[in-house]
Amino acid sequence: MQAIDLATPAPLAVFGRPDETVLVTRYVEGLGPWELMTELGSPEALLTTLAENLARLHAAGFRHRDLKASNLLLVRAPARTELYWTDLDGLRHVGTVEPRLRARDLARLGTSFESAEARAAGVRAGHWPELVQRYMERALGRPASTDEIGQVLAWTKRWSQRSIRRHLARGAQVR
Repeated sequence: MQAIDLATPAPLAVFGRPDETVLVTRYVEGLGPWELMTELGSPEALLTTLAENLARLHAAGFRHRDLKASNLLLVRAPARTELYWTDLDGLRHVGTVEPRLRARDLARLGTSFESAEARAAGVRAGHWPELVQRYMERALGRPASTDEIGQVLAWTKRWSQRSIRRHLARGAQVR
C-alpha cells in the first residue's frame, strides 16, 4: 500500500502460526471519520478525503472488503487530511475493480453513514450522495451523469440495506 502512496500504519512484526497470525503496526495518532467531522464542524474535508482515497485504492486495483468507518484513521496535516487504511485483512488486489465491486465497497462504507455515531457527528442524508458523486468524478476522471450516480446509489442502497438487516438479525451493532 505504501508503495502506491496509500497510507497504512507501518508494519513492525508478524506473530502467530500459519493458520492464525497477528500483524503489529506502528501507532498512528489520528481520528475516526465521525470524530474528524465533529472536530471540523463540516463534512467537506471528510467527504473529499474519503472520495479521493477510495478512488485511488480502486485505481490501483485494490478493494477493501471490510470498508467501514472504524477501519479508517484520519490524520490532519496543515495542507490536507491524510487517510490511513487499517484492518487490512479485507484488502485484496483484484486488478481491474469492476463497477459492481466498486459499488459494493461504497455500500460497505455507506452502512457506516447510517450508524448512530455518524448521525451524532452530524452526518445527514445528503452527505452520502455527495460522497458518491465526488468518488465517481475522481474514479471516472470526469463529471458523472445523474444516471450514473443514480445507478450507483441504487446499488449501494440495496446492498447496504441487506447488510444492515443481517447485522440487526444477529443482534450486531451497525458501524
